[in-house]
Amino acid sequence: MTYGRVCNGTVCFDAFGTLVEITHKRQPFRTPLRGGVKSIRADEVLTRRLSLREVAAGVSHELGEDGLTELEKDLQAECASVRLRTGIAAIWQSLRDRGVRIGVCSNLALPYGVPLLSALPDPPDAVILSYEVGLVKPDPAIFRLVCDRLGFRPAEILFVGDTPSADVEGPRAIGMPAMLISEFEEFTKWGAHEFGHPSEVLLAAVQGAGYGSNPPNTPSSDTGKRALIIKGSGLGPLISLEEGRARLDEITVDDDSTDWAASEILGVAHIAEKLGISAATLDLWRDNGTVIAFRKDAHEFVYPERQFEHSRPIEGLERLIGYFSSPEEAWEWLVTPNPYTDSAAPVDQLRSGHIEEVVRAAEGAHDYQ
Repeated sequence: MTYGRVCNGTVCFDAFGTLVEITHKRQPFRTPLRGGVKSIRADEVLTRRLSLREVAAGVSHELGEDGLTELEKDLQAECASVRLRTGIAAIWQSLRDRGVRIGVCSNLALPYGVPLLSALPDPPDAVILSYEVGLVKPDPAIFRLVCDRLGFRPAEILFVGDTPSADVEGPRAIGMPAMLISEFEEFTKWGAHEFGHPSEVLLAAVQGAGYGSNPPNTPSSDTGKRALIIKGSGLGPLISLEEGRARLDEITVDDDSTDWAASEILGVAHIAEKLGISAATLDLWRDNGTVIAFRKDAHEFVYPERQFEHSRPIEGLERLIGYFSSPEEAWEWLVTPNPYTDSAAPVDQLRSGHIEEVVRAAEGAHDYQ
């Protein structure tokens, strides 16, 4: 492999939720995968060249030809609705104007590859799709492949995406700078507003984040170009150690919500009595995938009380459960503070009515597109 020299920088983007979006979501792969896997694991949908029909044939329940036809219609509708996200065209062009190489690295299933590439403003300099390379983010191997395809070292590539674990923690694990697309977009919006030269600001973002030691006001390597200068107010007045500790106490909260069982777990009899419902109703909710239940033994289940409100499952819960491979995984995600749900636990955001926000966050956590 021959690495390119540091010039105008290199950016590699995630795809769905970062560069493009599906405007009419149908989630056709969810239905067969919810049925339990027989000969195809859920992760294989992202790492093998499998059609929807092949996936459906490998699961444990029979959809029938009519059911499969409907799912294929849903898939076609989704693929036809893939669109470039607002503002991405301008960002892309700004990078191109400065000669910045652009890569795309995405976890996605086979049918979404062509719609993705068709939606982009022009062909990327490198494309790394999970179903083609047999790797998924955040596996370090896929980010090393990004380096190989782009011809740069990890420290010379800025990775931008929408999922913290896959798109930030993953690349950083091999020394590749990374940021969320929301941060990248805010940077460019601020720069365009202040200076009217978004390409200069984008270059500063790539170089500042890309090489670690350079602050955002480091001048461009192109002589004569205007540098981005950020002025702050300094450290502020010094305070005593005691006052500092008092201020920290005011903003520090002991958070044990990362424990997946950070809720009272009740058996069927207790939860039914507390909610004023029958055990049969609980069984129905569980069978329909409307509530989260943990198996206690061969014949008994227990339920986190925190998922109920006003004697019913909290609204929107049923839309999330199918995104996760087990009840334990789903509940751990729901009770763990998430940057895409205002740093609150998703279950609490559901209680507050922010259903669409939580659903989008769940899609990013396990995205089959």
